Amino acid sequence: MTEQKQLFCWCSYVLAAGLFVSAGYARADGGTVRDDSNTLSLTSSTASKSWWQERFAGSSMEINNYFGSGSFYTSGYSDPYVATAFYVRPTIKLGTKRELTVWGRGYLEYEYTKPDNPNGRRYNPLDTWLGLSARNLYTEAHSKIRLAGLVRAILPTSFESRFQHMVVGLSAGLSVNRLFQFGTPDPAGKKWELAVSLGSAFTKFIQTSKYRGAFAGDSTGCLASNLNTSGGLVGAGSEGSAASSTDHCGGPLNTNFGFTSSLGAALIRRRVSLGVTMIVINQFAYAVPEDQFAATATINRGRSDFTWGLISLGYDITDHLGVSLGLSSYQPALDSTYNHPRFPFFDFSGPNANNFTQAFVGVSGTI
Repeated sequence: MTEQKQLFCWCSYVLAAGLFVSAGYARADGGTVRDDSNTLSLTSSTASKSWWQERFAGSSMEINNYFGSGSFYTSGYSDPYVATAFYVRPTIKLGTKRELTVWGRGYLEYEYTKPDNPNGRRYNPLDTWLGLSARNLYTEAHSKIRLAGLVRAILPTSFESRFQHMVVGLSAGLSVNRLFQFGTPDPAGKKWELAVSLGSAFTKFIQTSKYRGAFAGDSTGCLASNLNTSGGLVGAGSEGSAASSTDHCGGPLNTNFGFTSSLGAALIRRRVSLGVTMIVINQFAYAVPEDQFAATATINRGRSDFTWGLISLGYDITDHLGVSLGLSSYQPALDSTYNHPRFPFFDFSGPNANNFTQAFVGVSGTI
C-alpha cells in the first residue's frame, strides 16, 4: 500500500465539529474525523447525567474495519487491503465559561492482508495526541454561530514520526459551527437537524534533523518502491490515514509545517445521520541549498497537497452506542499528470493498488 493509502484515517480520527457527532449522540468514525478536521463537536446535553458523566462527556472508543478499493480487483494493479482500527479518546470537561476541555487520542491499527512494509509488521500505532479545546470562545447572538479553538501536541509514537526524528508537533486552530433545526416536530418533539462546521489549523513539526532516516536519501523506512507512485510528501503526524502513517518515505526531506482545513455538514433525523466532510491538507518540506552533487538535488521538495473526502451514514442504537458505514478517500490533490484535481470522495484516476479509497464499517461508544 502506498503512503497515501496509509494516510487515510479510517477508524476514528478527525473532522468536523458536530458532523458525525451531534449533541448527545454516538457516531462511529466521528473521533478520527473531529481530530483531523481540527473542529469541535457541539456541546452535548448534560440533563439527567451523573457528575462523572458530565465531567467525562464526549469520551469515546471506536472500532472500525476498512476495505481498500484494491481488495475488489484480481487483475492489473490490485493490492488487497483489509484492516481493523482501534481508537480511544478520553475527554475531561473543566466546566469553565469557555467550555474548556482537555482530551487525548490513542490509535492502533491491525492489517489482515499482507503488509507492504519491509518487515511485514501488521500492528501500527499512530501518533498520540494531547489537546486543550475551547468549545465556546464566542457565540454571535443573532446568527447563533459559535467560534471554537484548540491547541494540540502531537507525540511521536508512530514508526513514521520516529523515522523522521520528530520531537513533537504543535498545532493551533479555530473553527465555527452552527446547528440548524427545521421541519415539523415528530411525536417525540424532534425536528430535522443540520450541523455545519468550518475549521482550519496550523501545525509546526519539531525534529532533530531536516532529513528522514539515518542520512539524506535513506530509504530503509520506505514502502515497497514499486508501489510508491503517488509522488506525494507525507509529513509526520499527518494522521489522516486509513492505515497508520508508518514507514512512509516520500523523499529525504521532512515536513517543516502544514495547514489543515475542513468543511463539513451532517443531516440528522432522530437516530439517523448522513455526514459529508471535505479536508484539504497542505504540507511544506524543509528547504535545502541547491547542489547538483547532493543526494537532495533531484528530490520533490516544497509544497504537497492532499484531499480527504468522507461520506458516512450513522445510526444510534442508543444514546451511547452507534454504528456507521461509509467511504473514506485520501489522496494527492492532483492526478498523476499534475494538471487536474482528483475527485475528493473517490479516486478515479489512480491505480487501485494505491487503495486511496476505502469503505468502512464501525461501531462506537460514547459517554
